[in-house]
Amino acid sequence: MTAEVRIVGQGLAGSLLGWACECSGISFTIEDPFVCRAAVTPRFVPASSVGAGIINPITGQRLVKSWRIDTLLPQAVAMYESLERALGQRFLYRYRLQRFFADERERNVAREKWARGDFSDFGRSLDENSLSIEPAYRVDLENLVRALRTRWQTSGQWRESASVQGDPGLSTSDALTVRCLGAGELTESEFRWASLVPAKGELLEIETEPPALDPSLIRNCHEWLVPLSESRALIGATFEPGNSSSQPTEEARTALTCAATQLLGSNAFRIVSHRAGVRVVAPDKHPVIGRHPERLSVGIFNALGSKGALLAPWLADQWVAHLKSGQPIDREIDVARFWK
Repeated sequence: MTAEVRIVGQGLAGSLLGWACECSGISFTIEDPFVCRAAVTPRFVPASSVGAGIINPITGQRLVKSWRIDTLLPQAVAMYESLERALGQRFLYRYRLQRFFADERERNVAREKWARGDFSDFGRSLDENSLSIEPAYRVDLENLVRALRTRWQTSGQWRESASVQGDPGLSTSDALTVRCLGAGELTESEFRWASLVPAKGELLEIETEPPALDPSLIRNCHEWLVPLSESRALIGATFEPGNSSSQPTEEARTALTCAATQLLGSNAFRIVSHRAGVRVVAPDKHPVIGRHPERLSVGIFNALGSKGALLAPWLADQWVAHLKSGQPIDREIDVARFWK
């Protein structure tokens, strides 16, 4: 069974779902209400339009491997590389990541896990101040989304929409609308019962004067510094669960400036831009995809949180396997887990 698919929303989720459909021969159209100026409000700035696209194998204060990283990372790299070949542009950048310890507790956690071999796949070295992790990646989300939009505009598969709602149905019996709306899904949605919540994030783009960055090294100590060149970098990101505003704040600017000062040491820098966006998080912190349990012509692709660059390729492939062969969605990510 191969369904015709209407994708609503072209952030990272909608883009990779469209690409997976294209590669699998599934007929689809894609539309994005956020490109239409009348539909854009500060409340609905998509996370992928401001996100850094970092893929970090070992995360958090407890220094744990990212969920399903051993399976998801090779799949993500393969999809981004296929996009680079098809579109003739570079989107995926490989780094080494230096994870600095914020306190003695983190240092002890790292020592214990290093001794047990917990970091064997990704840990490269450990010293008194930091853990060296490799590989880590950055995905250029903004250029990736833009390149796919241009491709589908040319092919006639992309169109604007002035509404985040729209007609949930299509003309054929096997048709499916998949809502890839990010924060636009938080109000007036068929999926209100999934209890998705916003999480605001802010970041800075900075420039060092003179150039002082190692372009191959991400520095992380709760906040991260990811270089774009020898002189430009992104600093981020704040995380505010429950906050759905996309307006940058002075409080976050001050906090991120302090983080940049700490991560850069004595190197002088200036702020080039200050951006904010809204992620979406599910109650159990896992992503959310699948069909509505009662309205089978409507589906969702959302709640990527701060790990969208890692998760989205696998989630798109989950959707395609479901569409082509009826394969059930993985139970840990199926939206039906929240249905009462």
